[in-house]
Amino acid sequence: EIAASGFANVLYHVQPQSNDTFVDLGSGTGKAVIAAASLYPVQKAYGIEYVAPLHKAAQRLLSRFESEAAASLPLYRDGMKPDIALHQGDLQKFDVGDATIIFAACTCWSDTTMQHLSKVCEGMKVGSR
Repeated sequence: EIAASGFANVLYHVQPQSNDTFVDLGSGTGKAVIAAASLYPVQKAYGIEYVAPLHKAAQRLLSRFESEAAASLPLYRDGMKPDIALHQGDLQKFDVGDATIIFAACTCWSDTTMQHLSKVCEGMKVGSR
C-alpha cells in the first residue's frame, strides 16, 4: 500500500479531471480508489484486486466511506459524486478500456502480468496517463 501523502502527490501531478476514469490495478484495501474519488472530480474510480481478503477489506472501507465521510466532502456536496466500484478477480480478465488514468503499485507481479499491463497501456486513449 502506498502512503496517503505520497499518493496525493502522484494525483496532484496527474491532475485528474471530470472526464477521467481512474483505475487501480491491484487495488488492495481500496485506499487509492477512494482517495482519487475524494480528492478529484473523476467520472469513475474503480479498483481490481485479486486477493479476496484484501478485496473484502476494501468493500468494508468503501461502505464506511460512503456512509460516514463522502457527504462531507466538497466534491460530493457540489453534486460531483463519481461512480466508485471495487472488483475482485484477475486483472487480466477485466476490460479496462475506459481507463484514462491507471495506477499500479506492482511490486510483486509476474512477468506475464507485467506484459499484460504493458499491452493495456499501449491501447489506452491518447492523453491517458
